[in-house]
Amino acid sequence: LSALKEQRRAALSAERATARAAAPVLDAAAEVGVQGQDTRVFPVYKAGVTLSVPLWDGGARSAQAGVHRAEARALDARLKASEQKLRASRAAARSRLASAAEELKLGEALLATAELMLSEAEEHYKAGSDTLERVLNAQRSLVAARREVLSAQLETARARLELTPIRIQP
Repeated sequence: LSALKEQRRAALSAERATARAAAPVLDAAAEVGVQGQDTRVFPVYKAGVTLSVPLWDGGARSAQAGVHRAEARALDARLKASEQKLRASRAAARSRLASAAEELKLGEALLATAELMLSEAEEHYKAGSDTLERVLNAQRSLVAARREVLSAQLETARARLELTPIRIQP
């Protein structure tokens, strides 16, 4: 975005410079000195004033100024499109962050439930009132719940990274 802003500023400056080139120019020059011939020394001085008024250039300067103006408008449009794209990207990242945070809460609740179910299944198995299959199913549920929590944590971190501004230092 900053590069586009600088390019736009340069195009506007070029337009102003081109427009100023068509303005009348008043110039003054002076020279002072001494000159000698044989044994005599004479003072020498010269002064002049010039006024330059461009009469007609066939529209070249105004056309060039128009080109620079059009470049500035095109850069302005690109800048606005880039800013809009950035805003949309940030809004999507905020939405993903909220969704991931909610998914993380649900995953943590599922994990707590899976841990409780495994604990109960192991107690019942030790007491002889349940089968090994129920314990194994509870262990699989616990592994799946841990995977869900890890996935939600990863998605939360990704969304936070997208929302973190990038600072480029020279």
